[in-house]
Amino acid sequence: MIDKERCSMYNQITITPTELVVSPAGLDRLWALKGAIRVPWRHVTGIFRDQGAFEEHKGLRLPGTAIPGLYYAGSFFYDGQRRFYNVRRNTPIVVITLINEGYDRLILSVENPATVIERVTGHLLNKA
Repeated sequence: MIDKERCSMYNQITITPTELVVSPAGLDRLWALKGAIRVPWRHVTGIFRDQGAFEEHKGLRLPGTAIPGLYYAGSFFYDGQRRFYNVRRNTPIVVITLINEGYDRLILSVENPATVIERVTGHLLNKA
């Protein structure tokens, strides 16, 4: 079974039996310089809502797009962590934490954060 949370303006989150797939939508794919990010479930450690993630220091952008105070997309390196952002100001934000991956965190604008969190957490609990 494949479960998709379509977020037409921001990110598409796809849940498969073996992996979590995050795909920037529309032009965000271009600005983030990234296609789909595929993460095996054993590397996903959690998900939570964090509006403060937009304001946190991003660090070195490599590669990606930054319009300070409005939009961040792409890979950023700060404080020993590599993070993927695709976020806009004044949008709901979820953070997905990872281990043993190219990224430590995925910081994403989504239209329905409660639904995304419920589906990802539900899958993590079922796999435990």
